[in-house]
Amino acid sequence: MGVIFFAKTPQYVDPMSYLFGNILLIRIQDLLRLFHNLPLAVCFDERYACISGVPVFFMKFLLLFLTSLAIILMVQILGVMLVIVLFVIPAATAGLFLKRIWWIMLLAGGICVCCVFLGALD
Repeated sequence: MGVIFFAKTPQYVDPMSYLFGNILLIRIQDLLRLFHNLPLAVCFDERYACISGVPVFFMKFLLLFLTSLAIILMVQILGVMLVIVLFVIPAATAGLFLKRIWWIMLLAGGICVCCVFLGALD
C-alpha cells in the first residue's frame, strides 16, 4: 500500500528505491557522523548520568534523533525490508559470541559493514 501511495505522489519519482534501496542516493555528508560516550552513559544508567552532570533529556533526544537519522539514511541505501534485518541479525549474532556490550556493538557494526559491502559487490 505504501509503495502505491508513493507512486501516486507527484514529487516522488521511483517508488522501488524505497523498497530495495539505491546506494547512489548517499552523499559524503551523510556518512560523516560524530559519536560520543555520553549517550551510552544515559542508556545504561540514567540516574548516575544525571548525578554526573550529563544533560539526560538532551542526550535522550539526541539518541532518538540519531537513531531516526540512521534509519532514514539506511532506507535510502538498503530499502525498508533490509533495514529491519540489518538492525536485528548482526546484534543477535554478536550477542551469541560476546558478553560485553561494547564488544557486541563493535562486532555488530563490523558485521553490518561486511554485509553492506558484500551485498554491494553483486
